Amino acid sequence: MSNLHLTIALGDYDHTRDLMSGRVRAEGIDITPIHVPVEEIFFRFTKFQEWDVSELHLPRPFPSCRNPTLGWYRFQCFPLGHSGTRPSTC
Repeated sequence: MSNLHLTIALGDYDHTRDLMSGRVRAEGIDITPIHVPVEEIFFRFTKFQEWDVSELHLPRPFPSCRNPTLGWYRFQCFPLGHSGTRPSTC
């Protein structure tokens, strides 16, 4: 069975750098990293949806965990305790 191919845009952070550089691999996934400034990530993903997975900061809680119109699904990628809250259950 072939791997799932995903394009991913994330900011350059200590906790994502190894994944985005290819040093660490996600089993069953082939990642094509998108390296652009974080502000551009937000704009291009919300306007054009240019990649499969994106970091996205929302100023207030998303009205729904799922938005079928856009095909968006929200989840938090913080290890337990990292963000000060429990991860989302969506």
